[in-house]
Amino acid sequence: MSGVRNLPLIRAATIATIVSGASITNTGIYAPILIGYQVLAGLAWGAGIQVPMIATQGTSKELDLAFETAILLFFQIVGGAFLVGGQTPSTDSVFRLMGLLTYA
Repeated sequence: MSGVRNLPLIRAATIATIVSGASITNTGIYAPILIGYQVLAGLAWGAGIQVPMIATQGTSKELDLAFETAILLFFQIVGGAFLVGGQTPSTDSVFRLMGLLTYA
């Protein structure tokens, strides 16, 4: 079911990629478009991070509120740390294959 829940994100990303690529190709202007997309992405990212917090606080009992909020924040932060730690070796290997990464 998780794949089905990701379909709106995948569709929106695909459409945005096609539209932005076509507009940059037709106009040749990319800096204002890039800034606009960064603002839009920041708004969407902020909403995506805030929704689990609202859902957690809205459904938990008053006695469990602090504990459940702490658990949510812990997993959001630790999850990001693990993802960065996992992304670094894969990025290094891709750069090495492309010849962009050299060691002294």
